[in-house]
Amino acid sequence: MPAGRTLIDCTNALDHRDFTLTNPATAESLAQALPGVNVVKAFNLAPDSAWRNPPANLGVPFCGDADLETVAELIKDVGGVPVPAGALSRAKLLEATAALAIGIWATGGDVRSTFVSVTDAVGDSLDAIRPARSA
Repeated sequence: MPAGRTLIDCTNALDHRDFTLTNPATAESLAQALPGVNVVKAFNLAPDSAWRNPPANLGVPFCGDADLETVAELIKDVGGVPVPAGALSRAKLLEATAALAIGIWATGGDVRSTFVSVTDAVGDSLDAIRPARSA
């Protein structure tokens, strides 16, 4: 994909009555509607107000099929930490994560303590969570 033809999708198609997704694959829908444009899902987990004075080390998951290095640099430039999340097909997972987080925030919860570190989760070996490869 040529440089300069990348769209960063930071949206979440939410039904604010129950914080569910109205379209579970917005980024993929955009990619289908815009042939020749590379779509990368990023910046959808923090509200725009967070970027006025971003907290230190704010992780920004992003996923797409091309131009990921450029998006990672942009994330760094605005004060975030790039967290590669895979191919664009995984964008629906980021969108679902946003719906879950917003629903928790709406009830007064705090999602920061939801995820443990990888060391706490699997110890020193990532092999415990990596899929087995066939020979």
